[in-house]
Amino acid sequence: ESVLLATSTDLKTWTKKPEFKITAPAGYYDYDFRDPHVFFNQESNQYWMVVSTQTDPARKAVLLLFTSSDPAGGNWTPQGPIYTTTPAENYLMLECADIFKMGNYWYMMFSENWSGTKGTHYRMATSINGPWTTPANDMIDGEYFYAAKTASDGNKRYAFAWVARKAPENDTGGKEWGGNLAVHELTQNADGTLAAKAPDALSSKLSVPVTVSPDSTEGTVTQANGSYSLSGTSADAKAVFASPGKKAKIKAQITLGTDAGAAGLFFNTNAEGSYYKIMLEPQANRIAGYNSAGEEVTRVPFDLQSGAAYTVEVITEGSVVVVYVNGKVALSNRIYGRDNQKWGFIATGTNATVSGLEVTKPQ
Repeated sequence: ESVLLATSTDLKTWTKKPEFKITAPAGYYDYDFRDPHVFFNQESNQYWMVVSTQTDPARKAVLLLFTSSDPAGGNWTPQGPIYTTTPAENYLMLECADIFKMGNYWYMMFSENWSGTKGTHYRMATSINGPWTTPANDMIDGEYFYAAKTASDGNKRYAFAWVARKAPENDTGGKEWGGNLAVHELTQNADGTLAAKAPDALSSKLSVPVTVSPDSTEGTVTQANGSYSLSGTSADAKAVFASPGKKAKIKAQITLGTDAGAAGLFFNTNAEGSYYKIMLEPQANRIAGYNSAGEEVTRVPFDLQSGAAYTVEVITEGSVVVVYVNGKVALSNRIYGRDNQKWGFIATGTNATVSGLEVTKPQ
């Protein structure tokens, strides 16, 4: 693989520059040498380019740094790795890297698709030169949100990636290499770690209220003053609602009754009642998605406690379903058939309360 160049004066018509070609320098694997990320480093007054590659012959994933004062001229000098996968990570590749600054911190974002924690990860530092540290939760979304890059409008920063499609295109299909665009707004927690929330502009577009009432219930469910109590300790409890349609926002507060079991949302995938579920799992301190065969397909770490109310905001369009919790973390899902089927809340092995339910559609 090689880094090539095309130029444009209007960002529409591009001219390839065949004389420009950067290949892996000695000591790095030329078969995996891709995903250049170029930016101007004001601190060093140089252009930086970070390339995803591996050491050779050890085959350790690295982000290899090149610098230049003449980026279009092909005069890029390799400076060595800016980040190398640790023995604990042992990532095969660090794909689609992005480096940016927010407030007092620098962030390095990359994706990997081979470990038990597939998805987009990040590292943070107080200097662009490192050292780069790994936060306790180094993901803003699960494995279906992949190859994330970021951009700022001068005020806010957004992460945009694909939500993977499946092949075959049904609920139990395998994850494909590509999908539909999803965008999260990135914010900072007090300790500098990153959080993900629904972009304000997107939420405001989904603002027409829809009257909601349970279509049916399963198990032990009681309703009072717009709240739903699900008693799922002995058998699953479900409050079922009619389809919200192709585009909608669902917002509610979910309170977990115990640290055991799990509670969350489900979306039917066919008329026979098979469903995909997205569960808040306090024992594992995570949010996870399961297809209709009960197979775990995505997950993201998040601290959960019984007795606490969690604000869950769901943005849906077609088969893409993105769940935000407390405006801190996201979990993107691919759920075929969702827009034509029923959905609802579910408690398994625990009690849960759902309150403040709102469903809105586009203006």
